[in-house]
Amino acid sequence: MRRLATAAALMAIWVLLWDTLSFANAMSGLLVAGLLLAVFPDPGGVTAPPPVFRPLALVRLAGFVFVGLVRSNAIVTRDVLSLRLRVHTGIVACPLRTGSPQLLGAMAAITALAPGKMALEVRRDPPTIYLHVLHLANPDDVRRSMAVLEERVVRALGTAEDIAALRLLSTPSPDVPGSPP
Repeated sequence: MRRLATAAALMAIWVLLWDTLSFANAMSGLLVAGLLLAVFPDPGGVTAPPPVFRPLALVRLAGFVFVGLVRSNAIVTRDVLSLRLRVHTGIVACPLRTGSPQLLGAMAAITALAPGKMALEVRRDPPTIYLHVLHLANPDDVRRSMAVLEERVVRALGTAEDIAALRLLSTPSPDVPGSPP
């Protein structure tokens, strides 16, 4: 049943990519979905936990992301229209408290939404996101911002165990072993 749902989702994505619902697109999508499922078989029943959605925490996360988007777009727009160069790039290692692949992926995707920051690498052990930052004044400010984002993402989308682990662990230290210069 799960493979059938996966095939249907893959077929729907295929049709959306072609932007036209036709018999030929649906059949070619079904063929592509079948090929993908044959090449990448089920990994032996290993599945991610079902997603958890907490409405109030999702609203807080959305507000935080919205404010960050507006702020970063305003800063980048100012820099594009300005005659002075204000860009001071850098790479910052941001240690995290969660190692959940789903939550790490969500944080990397949210970070990539706004101009000015981009996740370069995500590590699970130790949980760390390396960010390229367009306007780097203070690396600790970037780390604090990622810690806030992590807390909001975990509270909105994490399991009860993720939230409990977040409470148990203290705020990450700014020094991460093995971080790039």
